[in-house]
Amino acid sequence: MNVSFWLKVNAIVLGLFGLGFLIAPSALGSSYAGGVNATTELALRYFGSAFVVLAIVSWFAAGAGASSLQRWIVRAFALDGALGVVLAVTGMSSGVMTSMGYLNLALGAIFLVAFGYFGFMRSDTQ
Repeated sequence: MNVSFWLKVNAIVLGLFGLGFLIAPSALGSSYAGGVNATTELALRYFGSAFVVLAIVSWFAAGAGASSLQRWIVRAFALDGALGVVLAVTGMSSGVMTSMGYLNLALGAIFLVAFGYFGFMRSDTQ
């Protein structure tokens, strides 16, 4: 498995979550936490739009080939994974997030390890 594989997997995951938050923010949002009001629904739609844009960046970075830009994109996604792990743990431990937080925790940890390896440990990103 190379970095292009992980960037494409990341793009698919981000795209699915992004479309989910854009199309059905109440359904997806309520599965993670309590009730969703109009303000939360709008915020989730913005969240979804950011995910869709990041999915596009990830997809095109997968085909860009080894470059300094690709390495920094991969490092940014490693940071995203780390932040996702922290947010999932704090959200679940405080009772704000339901057990769906384990999905975010797992995805964040997987992407942190994969992108951390290719962004910081490997000298070549391919």
